[in-house]
Amino acid sequence: MSAHDVSAPICLSTDDAARKIGISSATLRRLTHEGSGPPSIVVGKKRRLYPDDDLRAWVRSQKQRSAPDEHA
Repeated sequence: MSAHDVSAPICLSTDDAARKIGISSATLRRLTHEGSGPPSIVVGKKRRLYPDDDLRAWVRSQKQRSAPDEHA
């Protein structure tokens, strides 16, 4: 396998996902617990992973939600 075959991970840990979207791990954990955070999966008993595609889609949805209403 060459170095060109290596791609970005498809899932990120809580710490890596939080860093990628620019929030603290504690905030990401709180949002996830509240049900308002990005989709995640639990692997094993405690390991939570955030699929990269879902994380990107969640960030886009937050951007759209916070955009000012142009007709106001």
